[in-house]
Amino acid sequence: MTRMKYYSCAIACWALLAVVGRATPAKIEGLEQTQEIDDVDDRDPRLPRTCELSTDINGTSFQNPGYPSATSIPTGACRHKVYPVNDNICQIRLDLKDFILAQPNAEGVCAADFMQISGAMTKIPQICGVNSGQHLYLDVTPDFGSVTINVDTSAPGAKWSISVAQIECNSQYRAPAGCLQYFTNTYGTIKSFNYDATNFSPYTPPTATTQLANQAYGVCIKPQSGFCSVAYTKTSVVANDYTFSMTGDASIFPPGGPLPGYAGSADCTTDYVMIPGGTLMDTNYAVISADRYCGTNFPSKVESSIQPFALYVVTDDTETNYADTALLDGPNVGFSIDYRMQSC
Repeated sequence: MTRMKYYSCAIACWALLAVVGRATPAKIEGLEQTQEIDDVDDRDPRLPRTCELSTDINGTSFQNPGYPSATSIPTGACRHKVYPVNDNICQIRLDLKDFILAQPNAEGVCAADFMQISGAMTKIPQICGVNSGQHLYLDVTPDFGSVTINVDTSAPGAKWSISVAQIECNSQYRAPAGCLQYFTNTYGTIKSFNYDATNFSPYTPPTATTQLANQAYGVCIKPQSGFCSVAYTKTSVVANDYTFSMTGDASIFPPGGPLPGYAGSADCTTDYVMIPGGTLMDTNYAVISADRYCGTNFPSKVESSIQPFALYVVTDDTETNYADTALLDGPNVGFSIDYRMQSC
């Protein structure tokens, strides 16, 4: 495949609202929680659960001991087990309303703190760092038994509040199978996990790895009547500000200067965003087809008309590859990408 390299041009991006986590209306039973709890018993979904407690009630919250304060001591394994409310549950949605764990190590591995989920059909990557506002969908079978959410911390300072909603098999809020995240609006913002841990500036290269290793998951967008394609753009309107950094080393490029991005399976083999049926315009204004995007910049716009609309995130197990110096990565941060449905 011909090597394709592009540099972002300074054009205005879509004026979008950030809606990470707004994948379903707030009317899903249990997603809206009341903070003041008076005269409740252990069957009331408003009563938060913490370490080593279980629930078979819809709409509960799993919180760290002492929440809303951060932990004062390491919790070790803090597990919450979720049992189905009935025999017609096909998904569990987790809303990370508050989620601050230790950062990954230099390789992007969640070595100190992590959240790990077991018992679901969906393969869930380990997650750490700052993920407040993110959400996850877990596919389960109606007879799944239980799903265990384990938040394991090795130092004080962790903080989390996770809303747990069970979705019935025939519910309109059910996400397509295999979608770890699901967005239902015609526009929104998709962020990689732990993206919000870094403060960005066009003139300050990242100094620490916040992109998580060992990620492989799908992000789906619900089709809407009258819309036939989706356009993806980098969230920031600044052309070169380090807000898309999947491979390579952004810190070696002069601040404010052009940052290289790559498209295609020949160049993007380790860490990349995949957009099936993606097309972009190259530096010669020719339309190019490519389904993988990596490097330290994202094209000015990528469009796709393949339905169901989806974006996939893939990262390998390391930020370095000493056997091939061309694959040496720097302190990558992941991405924030806006999507906007296009009318037919």
